[in-house]
Amino acid sequence: SIGLRNLTCASLLDHLAGFCADNNEYQKAVDICNEAITIYKELEIRDISYAVSLHNIALYHSKLHNYKEAISFGSEALEIAKNTGMISHPNYVCFLSDLAIFYSYINAYDKSIQLNSEALTFYEKSLGTNNHSYAGILKCQASNFSALGYYDEAIQLNRKALDIFKNLYGNKHPLYAATLSNLASNYDDLCQYEKAIQFGNEALQIFKSIKGEDKSNYVTTLNNLALYNNHKGNHETAIRLSNEAMSFIKKEWGSTTNIDYATSLNNLAMCYAEFDNNKAIQFATNALDIVKSICGTNNHKYATSLGNLAKFYTAAGNYQEA
Repeated sequence: SIGLRNLTCASLLDHLAGFCADNNEYQKAVDICNEAITIYKELEIRDISYAVSLHNIALYHSKLHNYKEAISFGSEALEIAKNTGMISHPNYVCFLSDLAIFYSYINAYDKSIQLNSEALTFYEKSLGTNNHSYAGILKCQASNFSALGYYDEAIQLNRKALDIFKNLYGNKHPLYAATLSNLASNYDDLCQYEKAIQFGNEALQIFKSIKGEDKSNYVTTLNNLALYNNHKGNHETAIRLSNEAMSFIKKEWGSTTNIDYATSLNNLAMCYAEFDNNKAIQFATNALDIVKSICGTNNHKYATSLGNLAKFYTAAGNYQEA
């Protein structure tokens, strides 16, 4: 007798893992999903149910920032899908696009681009392009190209996504605004600061109108706009926007131990570096302390903040501190 080690039990475990994930209990979800996968293996089942279970545990691992595990499970799910004739199944394109995201998390952008290209082709041939998921993959692909320095290609993809979101939801939707923000970042990377500011302002107005629902994106957009204005030489505007972001964070979250608050401080430091290095050092030091308390010291955010502070000390002639 198989007892509880049967397909029904595995399915129930999958559902329970999903419930835990819905409540942000990702480690519990991983543990429970692992039990389901063990049952599938014991029963020698290699069908869509097993592939979906593998895909789910990959998603849970990604939420825990276990990207190597996410890639391993996601790759196995995709391989089973291919071997069992699931290439025409809607789940297949989800496996592709999610695996592409996992690879982007470890900066394997070429591999991510390859998988996203396959997913986009699947939509174009089988599911159509005027849908939310296709636009989302376009945005991910744009991020990959941007990370590799192909900003013109990123702009083309983001513009296609923008048109789809506008067609589906209108031009006041958070997804439309988020894509405008991506375009603003692309233009900033190309040193086209006026366009960056234009798209950033448009995104900000949308997020401002819905900031009760999307406070994080509102603050991020304020900080990004401050950065673009500083790049353009509009230091007073950049300072105003950074202070606005910091005031909003204090009011809404009641704490300054916040990565967005640290970003605002770094932006202020860069603005003041143009005319007051002592203030720049003060803001950058405060930003570094916040980043360290939240993220520790072994990460790119801390390294970036540390590099900024070193530049300001160097500019002030304090080479020992730098």
